[in-house]
Amino acid sequence: MQLWILLLLIPFSSIQSSAAELNEAQCRRSVLQLQAHCLENAMKQLNCFVKNKEIENLLKQKPEVATNDKLKNYCHDCSKCLPLYVSCMLEKLSNRSYKGCNYAIDQQAELRKITRKDTKQRNHSNRIMCENFLICMNLILYILSTISCTLFRSTLLSIR
Repeated sequence: MQLWILLLLIPFSSIQSSAAELNEAQCRRSVLQLQAHCLENAMKQLNCFVKNKEIENLLKQKPEVATNDKLKNYCHDCSKCLPLYVSCMLEKLSNRSYKGCNYAIDQQAELRKITRKDTKQRNHSNRIMCENFLICMNLILYILSTISCTLFRSTLLSIR
């Protein structure tokens, strides 16, 4: 009797594991379609496809090309594409039920890393812009003060 139960459990466990793999594959496909959708929307909003129609056609044919590794190449020529894509993905992944989907969880973690890195880069570039502005203002004030001193001195000399 125990042998029959054992024989019945073996196929059932293999069915469970193949069902889990199928769910993971479906999840991965769903996330890839979501990536393509978010990338396409971000690039349409910023009118990035004007420069490269080939990417638009590729996204429509094969959504699996929209992986984070390739995104930098797609968004590189179009400013502000990556932040739009990342916010779309994080919003969509948080709105949907991807519990137990390792690929979606990995993607969320990777997107959060991209967000942190992008924020650091923006902060750094803002800091550089502020420093450059202050340097320019100091230079302008120095030039103006030098000119005003020179004018004042020449005025005093002309009065004597």
